[in-house]
Amino acid sequence: MLLGKVRSFKDTWGFLRSDSVSGDIFVGLRENPHLTTLAEGNTVLFDVRKDVRGKNEAVNVQPLLQVLEPAVPSRHSGWVRSFTGSWGFINSPSFSGDLFVGLRNNPQLSAALAAGDQVEFSIRQIDNKTEAIDVHVLGHGGHGPVIPAHRPGSSDGANAAEKGAQVRHLVGQRLEGSVRSFRDSWGFVVSEAFQGDLYLHRRNNSELGPVQAGDPVSFQVLEDPPGHFQAVGCQVLPVPLAQLTGQRLFGWVKSFYPEDWGFLASLRFEGELFVSLDKNPRLKTPLKSGESVVFNIQQDEETGELHAVDVARSNSTVQKDTKEGQTCIGKVKSFRGEWGFITSDSLEGDVFLHLRDNPGLPPLSPGETVEFTVGGSERLHAENVRLLRRTSPLSELLGQICSGTVRKFSGEWGFITSPHFDGDVFVGLRSNRHLGGPLVTGDIVEFRITRDVSKEKDTFEASNVRILSPATHATTSPVLPVLPVPVPSRSRSPRKAREMATLVGKKLTGTVRSFRGDWGFVISESFAGDLFVGTRSNGHLSTSLKEGDMISFRVEIGSGKAEAVNVELI
Repeated sequence: MLLGKVRSFKDTWGFLRSDSVSGDIFVGLRENPHLTTLAEGNTVLFDVRKDVRGKNEAVNVQPLLQVLEPAVPSRHSGWVRSFTGSWGFINSPSFSGDLFVGLRNNPQLSAALAAGDQVEFSIRQIDNKTEAIDVHVLGHGGHGPVIPAHRPGSSDGANAAEKGAQVRHLVGQRLEGSVRSFRDSWGFVVSEAFQGDLYLHRRNNSELGPVQAGDPVSFQVLEDPPGHFQAVGCQVLPVPLAQLTGQRLFGWVKSFYPEDWGFLASLRFEGELFVSLDKNPRLKTPLKSGESVVFNIQQDEETGELHAVDVARSNSTVQKDTKEGQTCIGKVKSFRGEWGFITSDSLEGDVFLHLRDNPGLPPLSPGETVEFTVGGSERLHAENVRLLRRTSPLSELLGQICSGTVRKFSGEWGFITSPHFDGDVFVGLRSNRHLGGPLVTGDIVEFRITRDVSKEKDTFEASNVRILSPATHATTSPVLPVLPVPVPSRSRSPRKAREMATLVGKKLTGTVRSFRGDWGFVISESFAGDLFVGTRSNGHLSTSLKEGDMISFRVEIGSGKAEAVNVELI
């Protein structure tokens, strides 16, 4: 996005000026329906596109929040939220919103700032713009200071987010930003797409995993109840390992060998990181696959390779007085591939779960209720896991992603059934305008459970609907088999969609992650996340695929959806 200023504005249109663009840039409310007005002198962020006449016009216009008096003589401390090129934004416990900072008015800075830098600064009004000057870097790191849990004048975190985040026009959209603060089970996210802080809670983000201030994330904006906004479907975005050097991270042991070395994994990066006992003398015993750990990333001075140092086993384990063999009831917190974590009121923290310790157990979904036995002596884990209930009330699925089948659709509305709940859920085009047309009976879809704000009583509907597999007939509805809730994987984000586009036509190999009935998902080392596969596009297959099959395939994109075709068993 570009930085500019409103040169003039009258009624519903005006002009911007920016050092990044020559001449005036037209701005109108019709192209920016989230705005109500602009005023001369407003500082704004915006994108530029060409109108039908080939002239520049501003879209996605975001006025910068003016939160401070023109001149504040005192010194403040805070951290850099983002910095690109020669300018960026600072956050601070002293005020809400963003404060502009640029190198031009901070000549004492010998280098550009970086997101996460802890800084001290003064605030001045320069050319009708409030910004940070006399900036001094106090320290470097991936996150800022701890934010007070409650702001002055607010009764709780959710109310603070309600006052801070201007996101009504972004409801249902997937955005990228970063965690501003997080403690216990809730916090706030910020983004260049809106002003202020957006509330975040684990109860509607079952796949969030360990998170800390400064982590880059993608998320969707949910309005629930009316007038209250929060982030849902939040996922940590991985970044290159080199960008994480020196940061303290949370992860798990992917593998560890008798030779006293192995590999770590984390939500913060893709791939794996080398770890060895000789680089971590504080580890008295070898690591074990699946253990939770915290660590730093360091570059080897001789080889230049990155490896894990200062590794320590994480404290987020079950309580010490838990006895091996204890039987508990809990819920699946997260599950991917063949492993995940369970939470239980009987235990403190998360219990590791792996399918290899539970032969015959199908892949699980977040929120499912299970009975299990605490196993292990050094590293406690779940054994003898038994699924107690495959369905949940819609109220317990609020904000979660589910899959299902369109049972009926007429005109602009219909109903979806799913193995994840009893009965059906309402679906309408009003809350799914992105579809561009009606659904068809038998469509296999992915959707999010939200409250129907048009009804007075507590009712629910399907929103953010995405067609996984179009129906072959409009008259009969196929039976959708029980299958884990498809978690929005990174392959389904715009960035990963572009990645899939680069693989179209290439012959790849992979493994069937799950397959029930006529469709399922494939995983491969060639891409992150999973890829849809169905028998309709692979009619040449003489037998049905099953979980664990090794296959070769090609990627094809049709109707905006990537899928595996030309599938052959290896």
